[in-house]
Amino acid sequence: MEQLLRMVQALQLAGNPATTIKTYKNEFKQLLQLLNQKDVETLTSEDLRRYMLYCATELQLSPGLLNSRLNAIKYYF
Repeated sequence: MEQLLRMVQALQLAGNPATTIKTYKNEFKQLLQLLNQKDVETLTSEDLRRYMLYCATELQLSPGLLNSRLNAIKYYF
């Protein structure tokens, strides 16, 4: 997963703490697994909105987890 490695390296270069790196890595990995082999670079803002809506309604993630997931996505892009 090249995208995941790239994001982790960017987080490390920015001096983020290990806990933040672990959280963002785990949350971004969830998106990548859902995409299967689709390139994350092809996602539109509407795709990401639908994904977050899915996380909130279908997965019923807590507000804190939704925030972490969204921040990981924002950091990547």
